[in-house]
Amino acid sequence: MSSVPFSSSVVEFVQDAPKSLKGVGFIVVIIFPVMVSAISALLAVSLLPSLAASGLLLACTVTGLMRMTVSRESLLVMRMMGLQLRTEYWLGGEQTTFISHQQIEDVIINEAITMHRVVYYLAVLLKSEDNTPKLIPLFQNSLPPLKTLKEIQQGCQEVLWNNNR
Repeated sequence: MSSVPFSSSVVEFVQDAPKSLKGVGFIVVIIFPVMVSAISALLAVSLLPSLAASGLLLACTVTGLMRMTVSRESLLVMRMMGLQLRTEYWLGGEQTTFISHQQIEDVIINEAITMHRVVYYLAVLLKSEDNTPKLIPLFQNSLPPLKTLKEIQQGCQEVLWNNNR
């Protein structure tokens, strides 16, 4: 995670994907489709064209899955403007969402309890007219540790509201 001092009017938090996924991403994106394509080409020459088509389909499926694999998530906090959420994918895709300052009630740390563990995550609590809370989770794919989440939450609140809460 990297950031600039909280005293500025803009702060950005960046969280890379877990390191264990980076090596897998290279293997699956580069080596696996090439290997499957080579095997498919060899099989196409032989009497097994249906296996060649299956191998090609598998290579396309794996490549498609890697397009959806997140490589980096970032949160840009702008005083008096709002939050910009950005997700970057392994094969170059990108998704950006903006949440206006007027829509934000608070930035909170929430917990999800699964069968085997408790997962903490950062979320934006949005204002609503019908008193039903709406949460937008942040850093869903990288899941930073609780200590990091506390630093990001403090930075968001300081930039958005000058800690006047």
